[in-house]
Amino acid sequence: MDEYKTLKFLTEEQEKKCDKIIALLRELKKSGVHPIVIDGGGGAGLSFIRCSKSELVNIGEDLLSANHDDEINDYIYSPTKSWDVCIDYIVP
Repeated sequence: MDEYKTLKFLTEEQEKKCDKIIALLRELKKSGVHPIVIDGGGGAGLSFIRCSKSELVNIGEDLLSANHDDEINDYIYSPTKSWDVCIDYIVP
């Protein structure tokens, strides 16, 4: 643990803000809006798309293909400069 010199516990206020974010994401999910991270290749970062969960898998595969359907991009909401609040993810 010595190599993690900046590691700190979240404050109670920070934890409450995290809980609010999760609550908002749950509300969005209930209405069919999925947050997606489009990282690399000039993507905006954090984006949102409204579709069924089953369609989301196919859309994700389409977005990753070299010749994906550009029309799908019209349905993706990417807040301006969302790359600076992008969600880091770790896949073990």
